[in-house]
Amino acid sequence: MDNAEIASSFQIALENIENAFQAYDREEEDEIDCLLWRAFSEIEYISFLVSIETEGNELVERRRKRVSRIDVKASLTDAREILLGIMKLVDEDRLSTSVSDELENAKMSVFNAIRKSSARNRKKGNQ
Repeated sequence: MDNAEIASSFQIALENIENAFQAYDREEEDEIDCLLWRAFSEIEYISFLVSIETEGNELVERRRKRVSRIDVKASLTDAREILLGIMKLVDEDRLSTSVSDELENAKMSVFNAIRKSSARNRKKGNQ
């Protein structure tokens, strides 16, 4: 597989996460949601490409955190660090099922940030 396509998707996902950090600091809730969904979709695409390469078909179950316990910045930091670590493995052409597991962790981190951001938006809308 051409790792350039995977690397490009990593770059897009990371750019969206970085922009979400900035939107979070500016309290631009609608922008945060859009950026998080873009990052999530890129990570999902990367996960798909890696699963094709590694033939990883295992279903990974994750337990969701309570929304009240989610910290958006911590979730984004986790996602960024996981993606940077995976990018290194991709650059070294070391794809494996553990990469798929880490991608699931990155997706869950971004998804947690989406859930918290959406909950905040709903709360603001009800006030």
